[in-house]
Amino acid sequence: MSLRTPCGGARAARTGGAPPIRHPACLGADGSDDFHMIDIHCHILPGIDDGSPDLQTTIKMARAAEADGIEAIIATPHANLTRGRPTPDAIRDLTAQVNEALSREGINVTVFPGAEIALSDDLQQQIEAGSVLTLADRGTHVLIELPFTGFPTFVPSLFFNIQLLGFTPIIAHPERSAAARIDLELVIGLAHRGAQLQINAESIAGREGRAIRKITQTLMRKDLVHYIASDGHGARHRPPRMGYARKSLRRLGGDHKFAELTFHNPYALLRPTERGRLTADKSSAQSPRP
Repeated sequence: MSLRTPCGGARAARTGGAPPIRHPACLGADGSDDFHMIDIHCHILPGIDDGSPDLQTTIKMARAAEADGIEAIIATPHANLTRGRPTPDAIRDLTAQVNEALSREGINVTVFPGAEIALSDDLQQQIEAGSVLTLADRGTHVLIELPFTGFPTFVPSLFFNIQLLGFTPIIAHPERSAAARIDLELVIGLAHRGAQLQINAESIAGREGRAIRKITQTLMRKDLVHYIASDGHGARHRPPRMGYARKSLRRLGGDHKFAELTFHNPYALLRPTERGRLTADKSSAQSPRP
């Protein structure tokens, strides 16, 4: 498995070090209008959640991603910490198996381990116990899904405590959450206090309906969005594609903003850290705003 090196070339890349992905500064040098992207939220691992049911579907999803210009994917299966599954090691092992399969198929997409964590009131304790797999296994960012019904009152304090541990919470598709429907200021407040927001490409493109698109546009205009991801679940239904959302950003920052949300910011998540797996360096943690 290999990824493009900056301004050409290729070298082997697994899930250990920062991937030599082609940098946007090099794009367009050949006169092309291609964009290279990193998808930080995708259910591409086979048979582990409601995403890909088998390896063949996973391979088809990876081909679709490659055709769309996606060079790296963070696999984010649904993780229910209360039930204790899937375990971080199970995700890591399955990710390695998928990368081997993609390499055999000649697909130039690298998959990194991660998880979409279901919100729970004991999430802080789970993080402290090392039971939470961070995005790309870098020990820095935790992808958290807010409930689709209701907004637990403990969320602000939970996010505050997670940040005190040295982790950054990323809210998965907040535009689809109950909090956004109840009062968008709930989401905005979390963002102002240090949480990052990941919106779905489908949402900004209007494929989830006008109401969700309006919420997404509001978050974009307030400059609160950090990532666009596919939230891909299959090869046909909700495939891992993001390129079509580029048109929707013409009045919301244009191509520069699109590159920022689909490559620059995601690329930062893949950089190696001194903390390594799930280790919170409390001494270097920045204190979040209460």
